[in-house]
Amino acid sequence: MSIKFACSCGRQFTVGDEFAGIRTDCPDCGTPVTVPPAAPAPTSIENTEGEKKKVKTKGDWLDGNVAIGLSAILGGSIWLVLNLVNQGTITIPPLAICIFGVALSLVALLTER
Repeated sequence: MSIKFACSCGRQFTVGDEFAGIRTDCPDCGTPVTVPPAAPAPTSIENTEGEKKKVKTKGDWLDGNVAIGLSAILGGSIWLVLNLVNQGTITIPPLAICIFGVALSLVALLTER
């Protein structure tokens, strides 16, 4: 990443992050200038309507495809179990219903954007 800054005379500079905090003289006017610190990486960006959108980072492991897959697996499992219960093929203990509810809630919570 690079740091962009300007001298008071208007001269624009672009330098590497390793030069942050170094003081030098402007080649155009000779005024002493100090390279500002590097800006932190953005966590959100603004689109043309002024809405902020989250920037994906390395920690966003649960993205769209994984969330869709987990939701499909959980939804299909619940549908299958409920059909089997309605047919009288199996009986389901209340604890299993609680476990399915907790799992579905966790998927919804983790995929919330």
